[in-house]
Amino acid sequence: MFIIENILRYNRLTLREEIFMFFKFFIPMLLILNAHANDAQKISNLCRENHLPYTSTTEILKNNRHINLEVADEEQMTPLLWCTLQGNHRVVELLLQHGANSNAVNNNKRSALIFAAKNGYTKIVKSLLATGALRNLKDIDGYSAADWANRAGYYKIVIMIGERPDNIIPFNKADVRESYLLIKRVVTKKVSLGFFKEHWKYGALIDEPVNKGRTILIIAAQNGRMDLLNTVLNMGAKPDIASKRGITALMAAAGSGHLKAAEALINRGADPNLKDKNGKTALDYATGDANLVLIDFIDAKMVKNYRTKRTVVNYLKTYKRPGKMALLVKKHMKVLQQDGQQKAREKNALKAIESKNSQGLSDISYPGRKKGGNKKSPYMSWAAFNAIWNNDFGQFKKLINLGLSLEVRDAKGNTLLTHASSKGYMAIVDLLITRGAKVNPKNDFGNTPLMIAAQYNKVPVVFYLLENGANKKIRNKKGWVAARFAQQARNKRTFNALRF
Repeated sequence: MFIIENILRYNRLTLREEIFMFFKFFIPMLLILNAHANDAQKISNLCRENHLPYTSTTEILKNNRHINLEVADEEQMTPLLWCTLQGNHRVVELLLQHGANSNAVNNNKRSALIFAAKNGYTKIVKSLLATGALRNLKDIDGYSAADWANRAGYYKIVIMIGERPDNIIPFNKADVRESYLLIKRVVTKKVSLGFFKEHWKYGALIDEPVNKGRTILIIAAQNGRMDLLNTVLNMGAKPDIASKRGITALMAAAGSGHLKAAEALINRGADPNLKDKNGKTALDYATGDANLVLIDFIDAKMVKNYRTKRTVVNYLKTYKRPGKMALLVKKHMKVLQQDGQQKAREKNALKAIESKNSQGLSDISYPGRKKGGNKKSPYMSWAAFNAIWNNDFGQFKKLINLGLSLEVRDAKGNTLLTHASSKGYMAIVDLLITRGAKVNPKNDFGNTPLMIAAQYNKVPVVFYLLENGANKKIRNKKGWVAARFAQQARNKRTFNALRF
């Protein structure tokens, strides 16, 4: 009160009294304010350098109860802003208890809440919100704390600030890229599944493509990561979401030979009858792998459709050479433009083929046009070779069940087993050998399926044929054995297995 009264009487003081008052009262006040400012600057420096800030800050606040915590540096950064930026929760709590302004902003108009949300400091966000931090403040770029949290993937903070999960801001390209890198790190086991859950629990990209049109579920299925796959399904991922090429998670699992992943997806409602843009089903993808159990599993789950039947009938119908089968099909089917009627006609035609199968008309030898000739009906055989080249296991199996001879040959004397061995299609090779196909048939050049498999580096087929009686000592017309083909292909593994 004495100081205030003297200030009010300032105009009535003499020059000597004015000088006396200045040195007695105002200079000490300026020194005190400067000391307070220096103490606040010390706290800022301690937080910025992260040099035992809590212990030192406690001492400063204890010795100086009237410290001004709003003192800012040249960047307008207060002690609270620096401590928040460094993520020091204990010091932030201490400063808030001593009255620090939680809504102070720096030159870029960023508040402590924005710094905490942007860097994922959940505890600091909670403390700032409890002391009245404004949620809607936006920085110089126009982003709020919720915007920054969403862009950085901290969805828990987004919800803490007050946003709903369905109102989360959409991801941009950079976010999608970062999301894929996270998934890649999970798949390669560089980070834990718990790390994934922490970053994706509130995410909006579960069913969105993150890499080449693939979703997280497709990536998990393709890599056989059952823990990640089940987690994503539990988070609400749709099992039949497809990539840009129409490939579903079930197709990806089947193509990679992951039986458990395929079982989990089908148990969660994945449709095995879906087709990609090339018309392939999960069964078609499974035939490219040597996992026969997986093939049988998917085949058993599929709803039988007219795809195989329609293909067989079209081969029979369009093949130019006349024969009993062509006449039989023409008798039972007319080519119509309407798709529904066409399917019915095809169904009836196939029934006719199956009914005549017992009479030996589907792929049984019949007298050729040359005297004494005895040719094979080419229609079903042609369909079978085409099925092998297209890796269509379903169609091939259907043709075998219709009575197709296992020893039919093409124009160069190659059998069905020779063609399947050259392509490395283990499922078809296994089916042929299981049904009794000859293991060592020679083509016109004297080459056996074992030689062809060695020539094209089909290692699983080579070992499978050897296990089922393939003779590695047979020579072709050049005098070559199977080991010579492996040597020419520069495959040391098959060469060592075939040498004798």
